[in-house]
Amino acid sequence: MVLTHTKEPVSEICAAALPTLTNESISLPLPPLPPLPPLPPLPPLPPLPPLPPLPPPPPPPTALKGNESNDLPPTFRVDQNGNFDHDFLYGRDDGGAAPASSSSSHNHLPTLPQFIQDTPDAGIHLVPAYKPPDLTSMRRGEIPHTDVVHIGPARTARRTSRQISMPSTPYMVPRPVTTPDGRSTVAADTAPAPAMETSSSRAPRTNKIQIGEDVCAQIVHDAKKQVVRSIFSQDAMSQTPGDRKRIVNNAILKSVPRFSSLTVSINRIVTKEQYRSVSQSLSIARGKIIEIARSGVPYAYELYHSGNDTSGRTPIQYRIHIVTALINTLSFMHSYRFDAACDGHIHIDKRFIHPFIKHVVIRFIWFFRYERFLDESPLQKLRYVVATAGAAVHCVLQEQGIINPTVDPFSGLGHHNKFIEIINALDGLEGEEKITFEAYMLDILEVGPSQMRTVAEADNDDLQITL
Repeated sequence: MVLTHTKEPVSEICAAALPTLTNESISLPLPPLPPLPPLPPLPPLPPLPPLPPLPPPPPPPTALKGNESNDLPPTFRVDQNGNFDHDFLYGRDDGGAAPASSSSSHNHLPTLPQFIQDTPDAGIHLVPAYKPPDLTSMRRGEIPHTDVVHIGPARTARRTSRQISMPSTPYMVPRPVTTPDGRSTVAADTAPAPAMETSSSRAPRTNKIQIGEDVCAQIVHDAKKQVVRSIFSQDAMSQTPGDRKRIVNNAILKSVPRFSSLTVSINRIVTKEQYRSVSQSLSIARGKIIEIARSGVPYAYELYHSGNDTSGRTPIQYRIHIVTALINTLSFMHSYRFDAACDGHIHIDKRFIHPFIKHVVIRFIWFFRYERFLDESPLQKLRYVVATAGAAVHCVLQEQGIINPTVDPFSGLGHHNKFIEIINALDGLEGEEKITFEAYMLDILEVGPSQMRTVAEADNDDLQITL
């Protein structure tokens, strides 16, 4: 088609050419499509397993009427297994369709909440299978086995048997033995064990023995020495009856011979008179300390009137004046000196190193042969003896603090309190004072053995004080 220039309007030219464009078909050449690959063959399907045979249909349920059975209420129906027919119970008999009129049957149905009745199964799963009870046994007054509930542990048959006890351990019978040095000691003989016995009881039999008079005397002799050990402890000045009884009992028990059997008991250890003698030994030991102090306090603390005194006091006034200045504090435990006017002002040089306290301690421990009680921690035990000697010196100064000196029995809580005061003061030492006091006690341990007597001479002082 050739377009040429003309004076006709463009619309007319387009209108004349339009039928030509619409009636003609335009064909464009397209490339050929590639051939599709062939599909793989499908695997063969496995053969289906044969279906199991269907079970035979159950027989139709039988309905029970209220006047034919006393076990079920009216309008209830059970199947051959004895279970409720739930469809019949909820009015859905004959294929589940509820009957048009069921007002009479609803009188016997359980009342369930509305939200349970609106569920798809209408709460059927909440109603358990009903099994009629055995009314025959209940009419006879018997409880069915299925209705018995055990609320406690089941009973078990307890087996009882007779047990054979083993033979007891051989025990030791004490007997007195005289050593080559003439001292009596306690030995022990092994007694044969009793024969094996059959007993249903597990409690061991206690073998009671009776000790002889010689063994009892040996126990008392050892207890009199053992009771002095309390002076080397915090019970050195215990004055209450309870404390004294405890100290004496411990001394006696520690003096009893040891036995190798736990089934042995002693009927009687000591008599009342022997017990009093052991308790008296404690008073005698404390009396030795106070007698040593009485023998030297007036001289050691210069209680006698001297010609250098220009105060015009009489000898009695002078003695009372010095004692009053010393016992108001613990000055009698220190190294001190009075001023020239002797007006009662004391100048302390060093604390707790008075030489007379050292004399009392050495005399008591080594002269009376009590040094064996310093076996463990001697410095600690020596502190208690120093405090006891200080309480004894304080007691003697109180005796000298009156016009006519008297004798104090060195008993009572006042002396115990002074002992505690001295112990607390010794525990509070620090620095140079503590070092000085430790050197003071080491000097006592070094000098003390030079004042020892023989054991035989010391044993004679049980009932008499030798100075």
